[in-house]
Amino acid sequence: MKKHTDSGFTFDIKEDHAAVMEIDGDPQIVEIPEQIDGVPVTELAEYLFSGKSCQVIRIPLGVQKIGRYGFYNCRNLEELWFSSDFTDLGSGAFTGCHRIRRMEVLMNGIRMEKLGSRELRLRLLQRIRIGIPVMWEQLP
Repeated sequence: MKKHTDSGFTFDIKEDHAAVMEIDGDPQIVEIPEQIDGVPVTELAEYLFSGKSCQVIRIPLGVQKIGRYGFYNCRNLEELWFSSDFTDLGSGAFTGCHRIRRMEVLMNGIRMEKLGSRELRLRLLQRIRIGIPVMWEQLP
């Protein structure tokens, strides 16, 4: 079942998760919601941002899948924020995205520490900032 919301997205809501299927209009800044109707958003459809003029895209914790060519020809994309929850990044996801200059990755992980005879689980949340250098001259 597809459901359109006021936030500018069309969702396919399944039993225990939701997928973003379409984005209305051509926004410059896109922030994908973490939930819709109490169900976590875990997928972004194929070609979701294809040909859009988005400059900044923020993908929340919990999104595990981005479909094939998810950002195809998103030519104005400069910043992308996402988490390490990805388990499936579709082929050709960044084809035609030549302006990406900054990626923010929120790393999720679990570290085990031994304290005496007990183990303590520590949840690590770290941020990795990736800066991509600008090419000033054309390579041959």
